[in-house]
Amino acid sequence: MKFVYTDKKNEEMRHILMMRPDLEEAKARLEQDDTDGRALYEYATALANNGRLEEAVEVYSKGIAFNPFYAPCYFGRGRRNNALGHFWGAVADFSVAIQLDPSCWTYWYYRATTLNLKDYVEESMDDFRQCLHLSQPAEHYPLIHWLYTSNVQLGRF
Repeated sequence: MKFVYTDKKNEEMRHILMMRPDLEEAKARLEQDDTDGRALYEYATALANNGRLEEAVEVYSKGIAFNPFYAPCYFGRGRRNNALGHFWGAVADFSVAIQLDPSCWTYWYYRATTLNLKDYVEESMDDFRQCLHLSQPAEHYPLIHWLYTSNVQLGRF
């Protein structure tokens, strides 16, 4: 299967990563439809941005319950689980996000860094290679750096 990189997909992911929703505005959007995966994602992100990580994980989980095919909720919950030190929960969430949207290199990247930091270096290198395949050359620097340091860690350089 060949995945096609698109500027639209990349911009959507940048928006998700850079999102800084206002807590009150996000809560108001959520009150309009408390089953909307996007609204739940934004509210959970606002909670996380305000240091309320445990609450954010619960809201991402609610988003997953209402829309189990919305990959950003798994991604968001994975990021917060990672921040809370729940590495295997994070890896599981990133893996589901990858299954739902395998063409999104960001999901592969977050799983790779999490695996690498838990000393699953070989496995992380497979994900970093997948990132290279899915991304544009302008985004390759951090990937090449991770691959290089992983090879050094494994004694290959």
